Amino acid sequence: MNKKIIFSVMLVGLLVFVTVMAFSQNNSTVRWEYTSLTVKYTIFEEEANKLGAQGWELVSVGGIGITNTPTYLFKRRLP
Repeated sequence: MNKKIIFSVMLVGLLVFVTVMAFSQNNSTVRWEYTSLTVKYTIFEEEANKLGAQGWELVSVGGIGITNTPTYLFKRRLP
């Protein structure tokens, strides 16, 4: 259970960092939305292509938790 808590804290920290970096750019009127994807590597390409077709961009890969599966973080610009 401690590993889940540590992983959750790391993921939240990473999302906060990405958000702060996005808003610290010169054009602070740009807004982003974020999503995450936790899948086994064998189906990552298929799922990432689906997200890419919807305008999502991979920005980071999170730590591998108890399931030995990485979490991929995506962002896309809001209209």
